Amino acid sequence: MPPRTLWIPSPETPPPALTEDIPPDDPLPTERQKLFDFNPPSIQRDGSRSFPTPTPSPPLHFLDSHIARNLTLKAVKILPSLAVDLYRALDSFSEQLDALDDSHFYVYADTYIPAGTDAPSIVALRRSGANMAASRIASKILLHNSQPELPTTLLHMDPLAHLKPTLVQDKFASQNLAFGLFLLPEELKRLNRKNRDTIKRLLKNFFQFNSRMVLCTNGRPLIDAMSGLETMGTFPWQLHSRYSNDALPVPNAQPLDAATALWTLPTTEGPRRSRRGRHVVAQRPKDVGPIDMVPERDGVYTPKCEDYVQKAWVTAVKVDASTLIFDCGNFVRIGIRHRETQTLYLSDMIDIRSCKEPSYGGLMVALDMAVTFDALQRLPLLENDVLGKRKTTLPAQGRRSKRRKTSTTRLVPSIKELIDTIGSFPLVAVFFRYDHFDSPAPLLLFPPGAVKKQRYEPREYISIVADKNLGVGAVGSVFRVTIDADLCLQDPEAGYPSFILKIATGEKNIRRLRHEVHIYRHLEKAGVSCIPSLLGVRENAAADVYALMLSDAGYSLAERMDDELKVYLSPKEQEELRAILISIHEAGVLHRDVRANNILQDPSGRLRLADFDRGSLRAKSRDYVAEKERLDKFIEGEYVERAPIIGEDDLSYSPSA
Repeated sequence: MPPRTLWIPSPETPPPALTEDIPPDDPLPTERQKLFDFNPPSIQRDGSRSFPTPTPSPPLHFLDSHIARNLTLKAVKILPSLAVDLYRALDSFSEQLDALDDSHFYVYADTYIPAGTDAPSIVALRRSGANMAASRIASKILLHNSQPELPTTLLHMDPLAHLKPTLVQDKFASQNLAFGLFLLPEELKRLNRKNRDTIKRLLKNFFQFNSRMVLCTNGRPLIDAMSGLETMGTFPWQLHSRYSNDALPVPNAQPLDAATALWTLPTTEGPRRSRRGRHVVAQRPKDVGPIDMVPERDGVYTPKCEDYVQKAWVTAVKVDASTLIFDCGNFVRIGIRHRETQTLYLSDMIDIRSCKEPSYGGLMVALDMAVTFDALQRLPLLENDVLGKRKTTLPAQGRRSKRRKTSTTRLVPSIKELIDTIGSFPLVAVFFRYDHFDSPAPLLLFPPGAVKKQRYEPREYISIVADKNLGVGAVGSVFRVTIDADLCLQDPEAGYPSFILKIATGEKNIRRLRHEVHIYRHLEKAGVSCIPSLLGVRENAAADVYALMLSDAGYSLAERMDDELKVYLSPKEQEELRAILISIHEAGVLHRDVRANNILQDPSGRLRLADFDRGSLRAKSRDYVAEKERLDKFIEGEYVERAPIIGEDDLSYSPSA
C-alpha cells in the first residue's frame, strides 16, 4: 500500500467548527491549553504496511572536515535542565501570549498521520502541527507584535519538498527541514515600515535560524549515544588527513554569541578568545610539514553519533545558527552552540510522546521563541561587521605573499607546463580557504589506482588552494584554485595561473563525472579547442571523492544576465557560439545543456563551452537540430532552463578514465 499523502494546511486556515455537544459542567479546554499539553502520537511501524529499514550512509560531506579551526566543535556537554530552562523563559512573554487570540494556538492534530518511519516522512510531519503553531506564535510576538492580525513570517520548511523522492536526501538521515523566514512579496508589503525593515535585515543575514538533523526511527540509539560524547573530553572531529605542521597560524577572532538569550549556560572556564572583529594571525612558518594518511574505513559504513553531531554542527556554522536539534520521530535532543568556547550543550533525550512540563507543544513554542530571539539579538553584531561575516572572509592560513616583480620572475607557465607541474607529483593536497572554510588538514587527491604511502614529505606533494566556490551543480561542486607557491617547493617565483577543480561525491555523481572526463578526452582527441583544457584527474576513495581539473576559461555569461535573465551578445559573439556548437557536433558530441551558466568567456573575449556531464555520444540527428534551435533561442534573448539529467543508459566512459 503506497504511503498516505499528508495534508499540510495553510498557517491561517481557521480551526474546524466543533459540532459535539459539551456538557456545561465539562468546559472545553482552550486552544492554548491544548497546545501546551500536546504530545504527538507515537510513530511506529504498522503491521498492515511495509516500511523497509533505511540503510545508513556516511553523513559527512568532504567539505565538512575543512571548517576553520576556530569554528570546529571542541567539546560536548550535557545540560539536563536545558528544556525546562527554555520553557520557563516563556514567562517573560506572558503578557504577549495572553494578548493573542485563541486561534493562534490551534494544533492541526490530523497532520500527525505518518507516511512512514523514514527521515523524509518525519520531516513532513514536522512542517505542521505543533511546529506550525509555534512558528506562528514566535512570528507574531517577536517580529510583528504590533500587527498580530497579519500572517506568520516564520515557517518550518523543507526546501527540497518539490523534488522527486529519489533526489531528496537518503531515508536514514535528512537535514531538509529548516526553520526561518518565508514571505511572499505581497505579504511583505502588508507589514508596517518598522516590521518590514526588521524582516528585511533578518533575510539579509540569515538563511535559516537553526540546524535540524532528522533521523529515521531507527536512529534512536545514535541520539541516545550522544550522552557519551561528554566523557570523551575533546570531540573527535573527523579530518581527511593529518598535516604535521602544528605551527600553522590559527585565527584568533571568534564569532560572538548574543549578550542576552532565552537559555542559560553554565559559566565556562578555559581560554577566552579575542572578542574584537579584527583578526589576529600569526606569521606563517617557513617550513612545510609532511602529510600523514588517516586510516581508511573498511566495509559497510557503521553509523556513529559523532558523525551526525559534526554534520549538524557544520550546518549551524554555515547558516550561523545557535541551536541544533536531533530528531528521530519519537525522541529529540536540543543543543545550544556556544561559539566562544566551541562547545555544544545538549539536553537529555526527550520522549516527546509523553513528556510533561514542558510537553512537546510547549517545548516547540519555547524553542521557536528562543531561536528567533537569538537571531534578533545577534543581528546588530552582524550588521556592525563585528564578525567580519559578509565583508571579509576568515583569515587564511598563510595567504600568498605579495612579491615584488623582478627580472628573475618567470612568465606565467603555459597549459602544458601546468599539466606537467601537477602531474609530476604523486599527491595533490587541496586546502579550502573561503567563507567559513580554512582547512586544518588538506583533502588528498591521488592519481586513479595509485598505491598510497602512509606519509608524504613536502617534496612529494603539491599544494593547491581553493579560494572560491563557483557553485554546486547536478554532479558536484566547482572551485577556482591556484597552486600555493608558499606551500610547494616547485618554483616559488612562478606566477601559476588559476584553474578549475570539479569534485563529485557519491557513486552516481562519480559515474557522471567519469562520463564527463571521457567526453573531454574524446573532444581533445578530435581537435576541438573551444573547450577548457583537461589538466588531470584525481581521486580519494576513502573520502568518496573524484576530482576533475580543468583550465580556467573565464567567467560564465550568467554574470551578464539582466533583470529579465537575458544576455546580450554581440554579432561576433553570436557567430562564435554557433561555430563552437558546430565543431562539437562534428566531433559527435551532444552537449544537452547549452545555456549561460555553461558558456565561459576569458579576459581576451574568447568563448568556450564547458560542463559536459549531461553530454552524449549516442545522440540522434534530430537531437543535434534541437540543440541548435536551443542555442538560437538563447542568442535571441530567451532564458534557457537547465536540461534534465541524463539517464544511466546515456553514460559512456572508459573504466580507465
